[in-house]
Amino acid sequence: MKSVAMIRTKHWNNAYSVMRTANGLGFDSVYLVDLVMGKPPKMQRRKIDLNRSPHDMFKLVTIEDFKRDIMPQYTPVFLELYKDAVDLADFKWPKDPLIIVGPENGSVPVRKLRPGLLVKIPMQGVVKCLNVACAASIAMWDQVLQEVKE
Repeated sequence: MKSVAMIRTKHWNNAYSVMRTANGLGFDSVYLVDLVMGKPPKMQRRKIDLNRSPHDMFKLVTIEDFKRDIMPQYTPVFLELYKDAVDLADFKWPKDPLIIVGPENGSVPVRKLRPGLLVKIPMQGVVKCLNVACAASIAMWDQVLQEVKE
């Protein structure tokens, strides 16, 4: 079992991109936690319908329900640029990861959620961090690649 959680995401295009990657790579769900964006829009001339595949991968939950009901089912892996976070290249993925990414303009409230693994994608250029959808997609790909190699 493996899933992704997006905390307080603000843009449906990022959520949709993560959902497409998650679906293509065999992830189970994309949790949208404490949703701050409006109702699902039309994406590429088709409305996002949370009751039809593949959009039914989206699970809208509050932070309280996420902490109580969702997180205990997985090993949380927080994708953050903290100094003490493990570089993605050196990270050993757990069997049941929940990749957690933060809002587009902030950090995941790691300390408020619960302990978990901290992982970062090292940045080498002028850009200090990646787009949330890009970072989540890189982490998902890395998890699948490591899983296949085992």
